[in-house]
Amino acid sequence: MLFGSVLAVLGGLVSACFSLGLCLYVASRVGGGSPAPGLINFLLLWAIFGAAPLGLGIWLLRSPGESQRFWKRFMLALLLLFLAVGADGNFGPNNWRRAFARERLPPSDASKLQRTLITPHVDAPITPGTNLIWCGTFQLAWNEACQLAGGDLKFAGGHPMVAAMNQRLFTKDDLDESSYVAMAGLTGEGIHEKIRSAVGDRFRGEFKPRFLPDQKLTPRPQDLVVYACLYKKLVFPTPFQRLEDRLDFAGRRVSAFGFVVGQTNSADLYGQVLVLDYQSADDFIIELKTKSHGDRLILAKLPPGEDLHTTIRRVGERVAQSQPQPAPTNDVLVVPRMKFDITRSYSEIQGLRLIPQNPQIAKDLLLVSATQNILFEMNERGAELRSEAYVGLGCAAHILPEPKHRMIFDKPFLLLMQRHDAKFPYLAVWVDNPEILISW
Repeated sequence: MLFGSVLAVLGGLVSACFSLGLCLYVASRVGGGSPAPGLINFLLLWAIFGAAPLGLGIWLLRSPGESQRFWKRFMLALLLLFLAVGADGNFGPNNWRRAFARERLPPSDASKLQRTLITPHVDAPITPGTNLIWCGTFQLAWNEACQLAGGDLKFAGGHPMVAAMNQRLFTKDDLDESSYVAMAGLTGEGIHEKIRSAVGDRFRGEFKPRFLPDQKLTPRPQDLVVYACLYKKLVFPTPFQRLEDRLDFAGRRVSAFGFVVGQTNSADLYGQVLVLDYQSADDFIIELKTKSHGDRLILAKLPPGEDLHTTIRRVGERVAQSQPQPAPTNDVLVVPRMKFDITRSYSEIQGLRLIPQNPQIAKDLLLVSATQNILFEMNERGAELRSEAYVGLGCAAHILPEPKHRMIFDKPFLLLMQRHDAKFPYLAVWVDNPEILISW
């Protein structure tokens, strides 16, 4: 009895300490703490110094049935907790709170972005604190319109954007034919149906267009419609590691991927990173290799030029002179994850009257619509780009008129319910906050 009591007390104390430690670890993980892969190794220590003495002590004491059942359940629960902690430490996410939290993404309407600009050309100036996003789909559509119109697009009154787009720095030659569709034509020649058919034949359902030209804007047979789309999916041969809470970008903690010293399980990751040109920690260019051998994913951290075009040219010059080397195994790579789906309407050129050089093009065409959408995501698995752009040139009479009254209840308002012949309402609601409104 005495020996059994000592074993039971010793095993119970050890098991209680292990149980408390595991519960604290679980609490830290729920609170957003990092996983601890080595905790499963303590299972053997608990089995030797906790479970074995406790089980032997209970057996020697010949405890009543209820007491034995309690301690058996306790040890079984602790064993299951050890197994769950071990699985979480080796296979669980880096941050449980982030795993279930909804990621904060930028607005889908470019006009609501305060520090990000979608530009149709690469001559846009780089301003400190402002993001610049350019994709070649709008230029592809513009080029098709130029070809159909008989040369550079010219508009009455002109606009700086028109001159920049007419340079046509980006063309079909910069793409592989399987990744894009670019078409222009007249409504009377069935251009809308031709665009849908071409997209379906090219991508076979892998890319589903969301911004096909609206036929209501260009209903006349002589109206001109232009469309371009681009789809690229670059996959890393071996996914990089997800690195949560590793990167502070402009004062905000952002999600990232890559690898850090001592925490990389696969040596293949280092071979996926080509160091093209490294001057310092704030001035370097790398390439992330993907399964798409015809495409390159280049990341450059460097002082920018005066505009996007100059910066792109500088990177290209350095890459052309580079001697690529795989990243050594003591390197660190931390790349922010990126995801946005932004639509930009180029209202600054809408309404301009086209001056066509092709005599077969109608003389009364106005630029009634010019829109571009860019959907891009980059994470530890790779990068995916889906972009569409369309331009519609039609008659001014078909441009939707500006609403005479804008009746949008986006500020405090009063709601009344009242009989026709009554002097006073039977319901009055003053709405000043969204607490009583339906929200998502």
